[in-house]
Amino acid sequence: MRALVLTIIMSMTMAGSAFSQDTTEVLMQNFKFNPDTISIQKGDVVKWVQDVEGTPHNTVSGSTSGNCSPDGLWESPLYSEIGQSFSYKFDTAGAFSYYCTPHCNLDMYGLVTVEDTTTQNPPTADKDTTEVLMQNFKFNPDTISIQKGD
Repeated sequence: MRALVLTIIMSMTMAGSAFSQDTTEVLMQNFKFNPDTISIQKGDVVKWVQDVEGTPHNTVSGSTSGNCSPDGLWESPLYSEIGQSFSYKFDTAGAFSYYCTPHCNLDMYGLVTVEDTTTQNPPTADKDTTEVLMQNFKFNPDTISIQKGD
């Protein structure tokens, strides 16, 4: 009789993205976002922080080619005091352009690239092992059948 081994496989990257989130700060200073291009993981947060007194800045998701136009994903208020901030959690993988409304014509825009580590191929198991993955706080598959003799 073969022994059935039930293995719950959680790679460090999957566990990290499923149970915690990182926050990346982007400064709004002078007429630039600093840094203007970042890469984060799905579920992470970006926090835009006003770093200049008196010059109003905001962050708006949308097209930065030609005339800047919002796509409705997020839009912060205008901030003019140092330390004011806006945060957005990225739950979808992809590339997200953003800009500052009053300064888009001065090329004040940026890009957030969000990677999804949960779609990577999990490790394979031998034929006597049933793999159960934990993804986004759920087991996958959520049910398994065990036959006598397995």
